[in-house]
Amino acid sequence: MPHEKTNPDFQHRSDTELAADFGMLGYPDFSHLRDAPRNPAESLLDALDRPDLDARLVEALPRLSFNFQNMNWDCLISQAKLRNRQNRLGFVIAERRKFQRRISDWQMRMPYRRQFREVPAV
Repeated sequence: MPHEKTNPDFQHRSDTELAADFGMLGYPDFSHLRDAPRNPAESLLDALDRPDLDARLVEALPRLSFNFQNMNWDCLISQAKLRNRQNRLGFVIAERRKFQRRISDWQMRMPYRRQFREVPAV
């Protein structure tokens, strides 16, 4: 994705194609749909640009951003600003942080769960 201006060759994909992108990028709810791999930042930006996005795709956005934390965030933020989508991106980031906290809490509880399973029955 170009950093300074929007890509003139960029074309929006259908919801089905976008779902296939998410499936290819590892989102389990769309794993049955497979398409050629696409840049996760482009898929995220494509989803943010839509006026009416399928609810399942909206649910996938925080996890997509969590799974690809190394994507070019500076470029993504500048593209979102150019397209006036910074509030939508902010929502995705806020939901990603909630998801990240749930994962972290779950991982912290796992050792305790193992301890309780290992206690012999009396």
